Amino acid sequence: MAVIGLDGAGKSSQVRMLGEWLRSQGVPGQAHQSVTMAPVRKALNAMAEQEGLADHLELIGGETMRLVSACSQLARVAAFEPILKTSPDIVILDRFVYCQYALAKAEGVGSVDFLRRLLGNAPKPDLTIFLDVSPAEAVRRINIRGIDEESAEFLESFRSAYIDLPEFTEFVSVPGDGDFETVQLAMRQAIIDAFPENFANVAAT
Repeated sequence: MAVIGLDGAGKSSQVRMLGEWLRSQGVPGQAHQSVTMAPVRKALNAMAEQEGLADHLELIGGETMRLVSACSQLARVAAFEPILKTSPDIVILDRFVYCQYALAKAEGVGSVDFLRRLLGNAPKPDLTIFLDVSPAEAVRRINIRGIDEESAEFLESFRSAYIDLPEFTEFVSVPGDGDFETVQLAMRQAIIDAFPENFANVAAT
């Protein structure tokens, strides 16, 4: 299964807590955090500075950066295929290839059709939770975090790009503006509903 949504939705924290919850309930499961592209951007930004350029985007272009990110995502997801074939664990991924499609559309860089051809053979999650946070709330959380910056305008475009995905009707949308515990409980219930055989004796607590 995968958890997707805007920056600031709380995906990483919620995924980590879901993994702890599965372990506490004795349910075989694994929670895997996303692989950040920050080191790649940092290295490229340093190269850009050496060349007298503004940043990594001016150095290699948005389309190339989107391709680099997509290839990283494909390698990450493909690495889980042996586990999915042999393990009874519920495997929870923080982000999935759907994020690449939505980002490409929201940023207006790269070909979504090309990305779909590249990433289309990735194993499809049995459950995808869309953690639906409002752009305004996402901006508030991002500002508190203080690591990066995003505009409400871009996040609105990003959210619309997710909603426009043909796969969106298959996602379970969980409202993400509430407090952490309320959102966590809703996500747990979505997992129980998707994998009832794993939770015959487990309550959503």
